[in-house]
Amino acid sequence: MQWIFPELTPQTAVLKLNEIATAYRKYGIVILPGFFNKEPDFECYVETIRYLFVKLLSRYNIQSKEKDIGDLLMELQKVAPLDGKIITDLGTQHNKFIAANRLKYSNFIVCFLRQIFGKAAILATPQSGDTLHFFLPGKKFKKYNLPIHQDYPYLMQSRQQVTLHFGLSMFYDDVGGIYYWPQTNRLGVLPSKKKKNGSYKIADPSIITKRYKRYELFLKQGDVSFFDSLLCHQSIPNRTKNRARINQIMRFSNLNDELAADNNWYSSVYERRGILFEQAHKDLFVQEE
Repeated sequence: MQWIFPELTPQTAVLKLNEIATAYRKYGIVILPGFFNKEPDFECYVETIRYLFVKLLSRYNIQSKEKDIGDLLMELQKVAPLDGKIITDLGTQHNKFIAANRLKYSNFIVCFLRQIFGKAAILATPQSGDTLHFFLPGKKFKKYNLPIHQDYPYLMQSRQQVTLHFGLSMFYDDVGGIYYWPQTNRLGVLPSKKKKNGSYKIADPSIITKRYKRYELFLKQGDVSFFDSLLCHQSIPNRTKNRARINQIMRFSNLNDELAADNNWYSSVYERRGILFEQAHKDLFVQEE
């Protein structure tokens, strides 16, 4: 497949920037297996997430021997299923980890974006552009398996948008991934429906499934993909009984777009959990008379 570029690092990929960008423009997607594997910031990000899992598990007097963060997630699920949201909140909307942001704004990625969007691009990231995703087994997580959709309706801000997607946990058979249809981004923004659970789907998926060939994407730890936010894709569910996968998604927009300007470059906004000073420090908060 001409959109897959193996055995590259962020340093060597710069030398193939034109080739990678050409493939992206043609197919709407490029895949770079093992791209982040030897990056210190990637290793730091994985270790940061591992630290958080170990810290949360220690609250329940559990000292896990698991090494993979996906397996640590499953350990936490057994004792405190909702505690995983503490970690996903840190990696989502926007990502709060320095190591993750060093990857997001690294030299190759910024050069790639400028190559795709052009010299006149105004680079930005949508409000809800970052998502730390936990894909768990079981029926109750079925709602997170999305039908055929484009990313743009979830994010807005600009039709000119790139999605960065990379694997953080070890990969196991049947742990899930993505179906995708190359070149479907050329169809532009498609009519979409919104399901009761808030997820979007292409109103008439037959225009995709009957005209384009479907491929599968399974991201191993350190694998990276870039795809157009208008590329049609669909979740492959986690069909295991006791394995999880952890992926990070980040998006980038070009604000030099007329429709984006007409909408004041607004993004979609979703409510997140947080805390206020007066909640955390009741003994120090003085109510004004």
